[in-house]
Amino acid sequence: MANKEPAFTGQSLGIRSASKPSIYGTYLCPEPGFIETSSGESGYDDTENLVNALRSSTDYFFRREQMHAVERIQFQIAREHMRGRYWKDAIDCLIPLWQNSSWRQTGWWHLLEEVDLAIRECARLLGDGETLIAVEWELLNSLFTPRPNWQYDLSRCLDGVELLKPRPQAVVRAENVLSCVSAAFTFGAVEGHVGEALSSQLVISSLAHQGSVPIKISHIKIAFAGGLKDLEIHHDAIKDPVVTTADRNVQLYQITFHSASSISSTSVQSLLGSSDLTVFPNCTKALSLITLPREAGDVSIISITLCVDADLFHLDFVTSREDQICSDDLWIRSTAGLSKKSLGKGRSNVFTILPKPPKMRIELPNLSKIHFTDEHVAIDIRLVNEEEEDATLTLDVRLLGRSGTTPELSWGSLVKIPEDKKESSKNGTHTGKSSHLYTDSLGQLVCNETQNLSVVFQANPEPAEYVLEIVALYHLSSELGTTISKTSVTDLVFLRPFEATYDMFPQIHTEPWPSYFRVDDVGDGEDNAVASGLCQSWSLIARTTSSTAGTLAIESVELRVLGVHSGAVCLVSKVGGPDSGPSLLSANELRESQFHLTTQKLDLEDRRLTTLELQLEIKWRRENPNSLPSISFLAVPQLAVPFGEPRVLASVQNGQSDTGLFHLDYAIENPSMHLLTFNLTMESSEEFVFSGPKSTSLQLVPLSRHTVRYTLLPSVRGAWISPRLSVVDVYFKKTLKIHATQGMRSDKKGILIWSDAEG
Repeated sequence: MANKEPAFTGQSLGIRSASKPSIYGTYLCPEPGFIETSSGESGYDDTENLVNALRSSTDYFFRREQMHAVERIQFQIAREHMRGRYWKDAIDCLIPLWQNSSWRQTGWWHLLEEVDLAIRECARLLGDGETLIAVEWELLNSLFTPRPNWQYDLSRCLDGVELLKPRPQAVVRAENVLSCVSAAFTFGAVEGHVGEALSSQLVISSLAHQGSVPIKISHIKIAFAGGLKDLEIHHDAIKDPVVTTADRNVQLYQITFHSASSISSTSVQSLLGSSDLTVFPNCTKALSLITLPREAGDVSIISITLCVDADLFHLDFVTSREDQICSDDLWIRSTAGLSKKSLGKGRSNVFTILPKPPKMRIELPNLSKIHFTDEHVAIDIRLVNEEEEDATLTLDVRLLGRSGTTPELSWGSLVKIPEDKKESSKNGTHTGKSSHLYTDSLGQLVCNETQNLSVVFQANPEPAEYVLEIVALYHLSSELGTTISKTSVTDLVFLRPFEATYDMFPQIHTEPWPSYFRVDDVGDGEDNAVASGLCQSWSLIARTTSSTAGTLAIESVELRVLGVHSGAVCLVSKVGGPDSGPSLLSANELRESQFHLTTQKLDLEDRRLTTLELQLEIKWRRENPNSLPSISFLAVPQLAVPFGEPRVLASVQNGQSDTGLFHLDYAIENPSMHLLTFNLTMESSEEFVFSGPKSTSLQLVPLSRHTVRYTLLPSVRGAWISPRLSVVDVYFKKTLKIHATQGMRSDKKGILIWSDAEG
């Protein structure tokens, strides 16, 4: 096969030309025929050579972080592509520069304008309608130099262009372009309630060249994050502004919204409204938006989309960046027509929707400020439906305590529950520190209707503090899916209704003691045991006062025996007999009740100390005759009754009232099994003269007692006199204490007897 001569390249031609300098030189200027061969055949391409050189320069400046030089060279590369009519390469180079260059960030609008014009030229020649619309949208901004004989009409920006796609759909984002229209949104407040009108404002301002054709926005979409539905505002040219400024450059529109289901819409979830959306140059439209939130939670705006529907294209201008979409100003009515009000810098752009304020009123009529322990408490609950429509109601009642066990709740007789709900309404829970009473449903409560209920419980015997929580959950007839809650919290304080002090003193047991030499027949077994031991009589006086500021009705006061220890029995009787009827006890008033106690050992030989556990039982009610009776229990301090040691009891017997004489008896008891000898000595006194043994000895056999009588004539009247009798146990050399009985007093020195002033 014959060898074919290879085609000449630029390098081979330059070498060959350099070898023939006598004919012509091609070192600095290629041959004319070579420059013209740019149709893909072998030859030299001047545009590609320049672009490659510029790209090498770009890499160099990029490594040195000289970004302004890099951007300038990138624009020069695009111009070289345009000079060589490589429109696709040119626009591919211009788009990143247009969107991300520092010229846009630093406000070098004259440089950005050159980029816009270059992109516009490339897009028109390529038929790229989407890019052309975006550039025309930016060139309408008044920051760029107005050009004479230039038709600033967005709707006709595609006239005369052979489009690659029929009716292009362009999406322009506010952070990427210098827009000719701005959109900002402001919430009128920082929080509101479900079902209450939420006021907000959307401000559309024109930044277009003076004299440009007005931009007609077909509709606006406002998207929210949270429990607020998206909004759509459609253009309606017949809508007039509510108020304008004097020059009509600022116009205020009032927009109300309705559900999208009434007319056709792209989004069923949106609320629809309408307004005049034609934006004239250097004009501002403030759209006051009134919506009704239906869900609680935080709401923030996501985006605002201005939609332009022209004959040849559709444009969506989207604003979503927070610093662009949110405003701190609000247009409001004023005496001058309209004025701008600043809401303050740094204001939160989140609107908080609180749960719907319930209009179900919960009342506790006749609630006492203070309750008492052991009281039978009945709390009346009144529910008033102040909503504008009927409500289906469910009620929960909780009693919460800080410590101890809470009383168990139950419904009172005032509760009217439907028949089909009665069984479930009885259910409740009672767990330690809380008691829960609930109903499935109380039925329907008509608007402005009142329903009365009652909760009853038995208070604990110990003072405590509780929290009564009443929660009314209801659904309105128009919003069955929305639950509205109304809570009422009330503190309940429980105090003891009474305080008591006690005095216990011995009494003379009048019946004879059992004989040690006599044996009675008793049944076998402990259950058949009959008390046959020593007996003692005691008197207990309970002085009761009321702890409340009001008046309480006392029906009865009784003394109960809870326990008798160490082999004994105790019988209690009330002095004066049972109470004849209720008596009123006011604050700081003292009520005295006296009881007679008889204690007896089961075994005659048992001498152990006996302890008594007693409790005062008071049956009472509040002064209100409709109040329920309650029983309070007051603990009596443990009482000790000695049976193993001798004792001396002093008692006074009335004598001659005309002379003032009276008898003073000393009963000396020997409960032991030993013969005891006692020395008795009565001391003289200036307070009285006495008749009786001044000094004597007394011997008592086991299980015996003896009474020594003195007759006294007081020398003073209307005063307490103190006879001093010394009783000494000879064997144990112990001085016995003299115990005062009823009608007497005692101190550290001995007994005291009142000398009547009238004789």
